[in-house]
Amino acid sequence: MVEDEKIKKLYEKANQLADKSNYNKAIKYFDDILRINPNQPEAWYGKAGCLSLLKKFNDALVCCNNALQLKTDYYQVMSIKGTILRELGRNDEALEMFDKTLKNDPNQIYIWTNKGHILYEKDKFKESLESYNKALEINPKYAFALIGKAACLDGLGKEKESEEVFNQIPENDLPGLAEKFGIDLNSINKANQTNYKFCPSCGNELGENKNFCGKCGFKL
Repeated sequence: MVEDEKIKKLYEKANQLADKSNYNKAIKYFDDILRINPNQPEAWYGKAGCLSLLKKFNDALVCCNNALQLKTDYYQVMSIKGTILRELGRNDEALEMFDKTLKNDPNQIYIWTNKGHILYEKDKFKESLESYNKALEINPKYAFALIGKAACLDGLGKEKESEEVFNQIPENDLPGLAEKFGIDLNSINKANQTNYKFCPSCGNELGENKNFCGKCGFKL
């Protein structure tokens, strides 16, 4: 009982620190828990989340695997493991994790969107579009799914539909979207109808008569 109470207090402290984005200190408390009892999947999960946010993806992946060895149906861990695998470029494994997660909980908008991103990068525009549409069923104004859907439609040669979807992105979401995808909002305001060969925002080579960069979301 004394040990259980100590672990409970350590969890409280670790989670408080993580909520305040103090990930390194939070990790120390998760490590304290694991020194007392290494068979704590929640501690491995918490540590994995902190390491992932610190971009220490290989270490985070080890923690995910340890958690899943202890709790094979830990779908929250599968979700973060999929995201980590994507960051490591292991996209096929990431898709497998995302599918397992979505089978358990199909209302994971972030996972549908990440699945869409991977499929888009594989030029599987129709399958990618299905994933983005699933995300948008959950939240029709989710900016990251909207820009992904617009990119897919552009990849399928549906430029007019692509532009219509892009224009649905809430204006207050554009700054965050611009930072994520490297879009220069100032240059968007200055853009005209020139048939660019390369995207003026990210340099991506464009096809003929494109009005939307499929890589960064720049509206031409």
